[in-house]
Amino acid sequence: MPEVPKASEPPSYEHGILIMPSGCALESFGRLKRGNWYLRVGRTSTRAGICNGVLTTCNWVGSDRYRFDENGNQVDLGDWTTKEHLILDRTTQGEKDIQCEFGWPGDSGSLVIDQHGKVCGLYYGNATSWISPESVTIKHASAGLAMDMTEVRKGIRLRTRELVEGRKTPGSIVRLPF
Repeated sequence: MPEVPKASEPPSYEHGILIMPSGCALESFGRLKRGNWYLRVGRTSTRAGICNGVLTTCNWVGSDRYRFDENGNQVDLGDWTTKEHLILDRTTQGEKDIQCEFGWPGDSGSLVIDQHGKVCGLYYGNATSWISPESVTIKHASAGLAMDMTEVRKGIRLRTRELVEGRKTPGSIVRLPF
């Protein structure tokens, strides 16, 4: 478990205590759940926030459908839709809390960990604004987008299947600890 800054600990968010002490190995997976506290440890920062229960649907089209394998070869994912959980962070200014960024450029791919030390998600990026059903642009201070680890693991397994002697292999299985 990474070290958690004092201002990011669960009690700062009124969510009990940090169960897993820093320095312990991350050994199991969990799920992203509405109302729970989560920690994101990235290249640029360590931030915490609360999963608010909203699922954002991302429809990957055009050039966004392409990814690259470890050898630099382009892989077309075809029509692909994912559902990302929104995680909100906040900071205190004076006597009130304001929402702040859950992540910065370079933090994509960060693990999202709960207070029990379970790896629950993978941070993708931030939602900075969106259009409401009434076609009104809503500005939102960088709510974090994270995919549940169950979906990440399922996606890895599906995308690592190979055709061997006319049959598909089961694909890679992700386990902890690495």
